[in-house]
Amino acid sequence: MYLGTPPRKFAVIVDTGSTMTYVPCASCGTGCGPNHQSPAFDPGASSTATRIGCGSAKCMCGSPRCSCSGGQCTYTRSY
Repeated sequence: MYLGTPPRKFAVIVDTGSTMTYVPCASCGTGCGPNHQSPAFDPGASSTATRIGCGSAKCMCGSPRCSCSGGQCTYTRSY
């Protein structure tokens, strides 16, 4: 999958045990798992990356639900 502007190629993680498909974010550090094929996505390196607000229709993570921190939509998955 290509993300950001300019576009960068990332290996997508498909979580077959939930509704999530994702790439780790650079701000997550090793807390998102240290063994990904691609480097983490750095929103600061993309001119089009934006944070999703808690009231946005895009703040839907399935089950469990998304959380809100500082007006920003957040989610956590643990296994």
